[in-house]
Amino acid sequence: MATEVIMPKVDMVMETGTFVEWLKKEGDRVEKGEPLFIVLTDKANIEVEASAAGILAGLKAQPNDVIPVTEVIAYLLEPGEALPAPAGAATLAAAAPPLRAAEQPAPAAAEEEASKAEAGNGKVRATPAARRVAAELGVDLALVSGRGTRGRIHTADVQAFAEQRPLGAAEQPPASMVQPAAAPPLRPEVAASTIPLPVARQKQVVPLAGPRKIIAERMAYSAFTAPHITLSLRVDMSEATRLRARVQGPIEQKTGQRLSFTAIVARAAAAVLPLHPFLNASFQDDSIILWEDVHLGIATSLEDYLIVPVIREAQTESL
Repeated sequence: MATEVIMPKVDMVMETGTFVEWLKKEGDRVEKGEPLFIVLTDKANIEVEASAAGILAGLKAQPNDVIPVTEVIAYLLEPGEALPAPAGAATLAAAAPPLRAAEQPAPAAAEEEASKAEAGNGKVRATPAARRVAAELGVDLALVSGRGTRGRIHTADVQAFAEQRPLGAAEQPPASMVQPAAAPPLRPEVAASTIPLPVARQKQVVPLAGPRKIIAERMAYSAFTAPHITLSLRVDMSEATRLRARVQGPIEQKTGQRLSFTAIVARAAAAVLPLHPFLNASFQDDSIILWEDVHLGIATSLEDYLIVPVIREAQTESL
């Protein structure tokens, strides 16, 4: 029996993955556990192994395709086995007798009837996250084309629709935007997308995907939601230098890692922030939230980009 190869869900919040490449070719024999393809998530490139043995067939994914999780992208077949029929074809065929030639509807008419039937049930297939984003952006899900299984709408579909739509007379803005008492702030990603581009020749457009995409979104979010203040001053690091010389050997012997000045500064920040709670706070609606825990982000350079790992509850950690 044919085994479906699907886009895997590798973490709880993942809705789509960017397909990178097949590691096997159409018609290749694949053993269970062999690396089959590579997918790019928000965090990293991941090799996906074959869940069963078989002959790889029916490849649907191409490099750079953004594919909803659980969507079928290929099959693993037994020798001599044919590809399965498209989903729903057998059910539709069994539900009604075949029409005579004279009764066959024209393609356009068939599409129109299918659209009416789909609209008639009053339900739109969409993920909870997609519904939430649609409500925030004032998008009517009935107008969005979903790329998921059986047309299910994902967050990426809503965002793509919102970026491309013109705000016409037939489409009204959401109620929260009609004559508000005070103009609500734009969500960071919406605000960033409305900034006009300069009038200049473009050399290249590089699509964002995976870690680069999430890094860009988080940096834009930070820029729009947190006041950024630059403070320059001179600091006597003599004591820090002496501390590093004193504990460097024991720490390296215990962890295998050399102690950096970044680690010393991070530990100092984690110890001092609880003494100044308004520096470890968030603003929400009409309240200031003072946080008990210090979640400390450390900018870290990788080969192709910058990431910011977070040390959670850093105030409880030793050097």
